[in-house]
This record gives sequence, structure tokens and C-alpha cells, in this order.
Amino acid sequence: MRDSGQLAGGPPPFQSRDRSRFLQSLETIVQQLRRQAGL
Repeated sequence: MRDSGQLAGGPPPFQSRDRSRFLQSLETIVQQLRRQAGL
């Protein structure tokens, strides 16, 4: 479909608050894993 030039839509692009929430969640997970690993 992409090659034919048809746009099928998709999710809306990330806004800055979405990016911030994602990065905060990722940081929380990384910190938890580091604590569990004793790093």
C-alpha cells in the first residue's frame, strides 16, 4: 500500500507530554532493574 501512495493512517504522533511520560516510565523500569541487579 505504501508503494502505491495510499495513506492508511495510523496513530497520532507523540506530543511532548507523551514523550515525557514514556521517558519517565522507562527510567523507572531501568532503575528498578538496576536495584534488583545490585548495580
